[in-house]
Amino acid sequence: MLPEVQVRLLGLFVFVLWLLDEPRGTAAMVPHRACGLRTARRARVVGGQVAYDGEFPWLVSIQFVPSLGENKCGGTILNERWILTAAHCFYGYTKSNFVVRVAEYNLRTKEPRTPAMTYTIDKLVMHPEYRKVKKYDNDIALVRLSQKIQYSEYAQPACLPSLTLADTTGINVTVVGWGQVSEDVPKTPAVPLKAVLTVFDNHICNTWLQNHSMRVLDNHMCAGLEEGGKDACHGDSGGPLLAVNHRRSVVVGVVAAGDGCALPKTPGIYTRVTAFLPWIMDHITADSSDRDNIARM
Repeated sequence: MLPEVQVRLLGLFVFVLWLLDEPRGTAAMVPHRACGLRTARRARVVGGQVAYDGEFPWLVSIQFVPSLGENKCGGTILNERWILTAAHCFYGYTKSNFVVRVAEYNLRTKEPRTPAMTYTIDKLVMHPEYRKVKKYDNDIALVRLSQKIQYSEYAQPACLPSLTLADTTGINVTVVGWGQVSEDVPKTPAVPLKAVLTVFDNHICNTWLQNHSMRVLDNHMCAGLEEGGKDACHGDSGGPLLAVNHRRSVVVGVVAAGDGCALPKTPGIYTRVTAFLPWIMDHITADSSDRDNIARM
């Protein structure tokens, strides 16, 4: 009989071999409290702007009930029940006006894989200090789904940041969503697009934005390219701004506001997630059944 340690190592080795041999489209096992890890196999994408299927399994599409298939806003899976998004997506509406599409990829055609799932909203929690007159201040919301998400290689949680990621100035981050391809063309892509941006110091952003009637506050972060050309745009609202920490994807920002799309020295404004961690955790952990499988990096 093998010693206990050898038996455990052998079992782990067999599990890894099974996981590597798993056919595309079948459910991938997600370890307890795992976050920010993807298991989907990468397909080659020319140009690098199109997100491949399963590259961002924490991304969800928030859609109007009468117009399924049309993306209203994005959101981020935090655990089996909770989605992080922007408050302005829901202003003037009720939770019954929306559904959340999990494992969504192509909005116009069905993928030859495990289909996307539609979830109704059990609870909508907009930040109490969000006001439309200050449309990008405290622009954060939480959505509790009516049923638990069934994790797969196309549906997994992102990590929440720890306070050590409060200062992200200078790092590269990724924004992803089904938003418009440009400010002037109201055309949305069938599949999500991604862009790698740089986080700028808030003071620099306020200097650039002083003629745009916008101001970056302490609970914001700003990201873009000084020369422009890449940015979030209409329809990306509520989606994640992601950093990588120890090979895990961490949602450090929520798409909130901007003046135009991808203009030079006009970065986008994002809700800084670390500024709202106590508020987020208070709501998610209020129900004891939601306390598990929420992790921070």
